[in-house]
Amino acid sequence: LVPAESSMKLLQVEKVVPGSSTDLWNAKQELFELHGYTTSYAIQVGDVINKINGFTGAQAMLYEVRRKPEKLIMTIDRHCGGNTTFEEIPQAKIFELHRLDLDASRDVEEFDWHVLLSQAEGALCAKMVEENGHELQRALDIFSEMLAEGTIVMVNQGIIQEADRRILLDHRVEAVLKQGDHSMDLDMAGISRSVENVQRRSIDEEMPTTGDEISLIHLRKAMADAAMDEDQLQLAILSFVNSSKVVRQSFAGQELLEKAKGLQELWLWWRQSADALEELQVVLDYMLKKEAEHQDDDGEFHDFDIQDPPYDLGPLAVQLEVCEKFSTEMGTLLDEGRVVWERLRQSNLRFRAEKRIRAAMRDEREDDLALDDSLSAGEACGVNEAVISAGRELATNWRANHYKIALHDELFQAVKALRKHVEKRGKPGAGAPEQQRMRIAIAGSGLPSDNPLVLEAWSLLRQWEQDNVALRAEARLTSAVERVHGGFNSAQPEA
Repeated sequence: LVPAESSMKLLQVEKVVPGSSTDLWNAKQELFELHGYTTSYAIQVGDVINKINGFTGAQAMLYEVRRKPEKLIMTIDRHCGGNTTFEEIPQAKIFELHRLDLDASRDVEEFDWHVLLSQAEGALCAKMVEENGHELQRALDIFSEMLAEGTIVMVNQGIIQEADRRILLDHRVEAVLKQGDHSMDLDMAGISRSVENVQRRSIDEEMPTTGDEISLIHLRKAMADAAMDEDQLQLAILSFVNSSKVVRQSFAGQELLEKAKGLQELWLWWRQSADALEELQVVLDYMLKKEAEHQDDDGEFHDFDIQDPPYDLGPLAVQLEVCEKFSTEMGTLLDEGRVVWERLRQSNLRFRAEKRIRAAMRDEREDDLALDDSLSAGEACGVNEAVISAGRELATNWRANHYKIALHDELFQAVKALRKHVEKRGKPGAGAPEQQRMRIAIAGSGLPSDNPLVLEAWSLLRQWEQDNVALRAEARLTSAVERVHGGFNSAQPEA
């Protein structure tokens, strides 16, 4: 991966290393065709990466890759050629529409998938999901003329038939409404773009009327509404339920009503799904914003006076749980949310561990054991190696200082013990362990040679050595005198 441009905001795939995890991923991907364009989800050289696990910016994305999380949820742009000469624009046009009804989604699938679609087809599809039949008719006329002239290439073969069907439905609604104006009063105040709340006079329920036909047309129109408004569909269902028995209790009427109620439930589920998706995006954006505030592009914290933990993961966890039942509609955002939640959870642990390390390093007691414990916990949480190394070095220095202090105390005690032997002048060799103990303490204490305690220690050692020599001489003389008094013994001629 290399920066795609000088602003360091994007990454570009420069090479796919054989045997790498990316190469293994690519091997599992199969080619498929989308509207005349053969592609796959395999990562290719030249692909531009603009987001990884919620991170944007080249440095931050590289940090996330180096962190080696379990999943990499990436947003990748791939430059592709178009298939249209419409308005002399050689590249493909990309359209986006988040909410499509069932019929429209079949024909304008490109909107939802953000894939190739000619500008002419896109313009026709955009009109198709609107409510103005006259505008759709004009768009269809233009499209048909250009298709006949060969200036465009049609990818979706069913787009003209779908446009015709919607135009005919709109014309049928207009014709029925005009006919109904002569036989009933219509309350136009409740008319929306997809369905009208019709008020009618009392009629013979045993006979179908123009009002029944209006209710039927309104229900079908509401079911074909691109806005997928379940409330407006409910109004159309109530209007149909209030129609004559011969209509609503017929097999076709019951089947249509059942489909309408099922569609209403589906639209409600879709709306809840869209709301959950939108809320997840809001929460995720907020968490990523807080992450950018607290951590640099290398994921490091610099301000340890903020709240602990720095990230409140409760709202994100709740929203992820809500979105689980809509997982089929979440796309990669749900996976991205899970990855971000796990990363921020680890960041919370790492923040607390590093804060503990820094507090232990500032401890005036120089508690090397507590520092060692905090460093071990920090290593397990992934605290920066530079912080760990600095802590290890400081702990080593503290232990050396503690050893010197201990030897200083040991020297003091050794001086005290040896002084007793020097003052008592006991038998030769008495105080040998104490003088050896003192020599070790002098060497390890690190005290300067002119330190009063060191000077006293050396003075005592010299006095002890002199006294020990004298005591040994006295002992030998005393032994000789005792042997002389005993006389010559041939068994011990050396005596």
